[in-house]
Amino acid sequence: MLSTLLSMCVCVCAYARLWRRMVKLKGEQPLQTFNTHEVGLASIPRWLEVLLAKEFFNSCLVHEAEKKNEENTFCLDCCTGLCSHCLPPHKAHNLLQIRRYVYQDVLRLSDAYKLMDCSSVQSYKTNSTKVVFLNQRPMTRQLKGSGNSCIICYRNLQDPNLFCSISCKVCPFYPFLVNALFLL
Repeated sequence: MLSTLLSMCVCVCAYARLWRRMVKLKGEQPLQTFNTHEVGLASIPRWLEVLLAKEFFNSCLVHEAEKKNEENTFCLDCCTGLCSHCLPPHKAHNLLQIRRYVYQDVLRLSDAYKLMDCSSVQSYKTNSTKVVFLNQRPMTRQLKGSGNSCIICYRNLQDPNLFCSISCKVCPFYPFLVNALFLL
């Protein structure tokens, strides 16, 4: 009961924030700024669920004795993390290189766009390459009261972004929020 109430409260707060953001972005016609494709839990591809749950840059269990055995590649076909020693049998598969930025897992924006809609996700530049975070970053300090922030976790963002990471964009509340706007 308490968890349901908490979920409803989070959802209502996120809805209010999304509505204010949309009005601010496009004035009188905010609903036209959003892609209404469904991203609820039922429609998230299996590989994306596994990718977001996987912890990268740990030692590969198969190649523990080898050097350079960090899992920093993800096989989309097999839904598994790979180290450099695991790569040869997966040469013909679709692979994603996972990178690190401020101690967090990121994807190159160009790689991510080939697989999903990354619009409205905050990107960052590292080594002259734009990247997006896979998951929410831990909050290290108090949030500022004003300005733009993620509609799911409230991390500060640059305008006009709505999400801090891919995981926030595919949050189960997001499709409800978008669909609720069309019911008004």
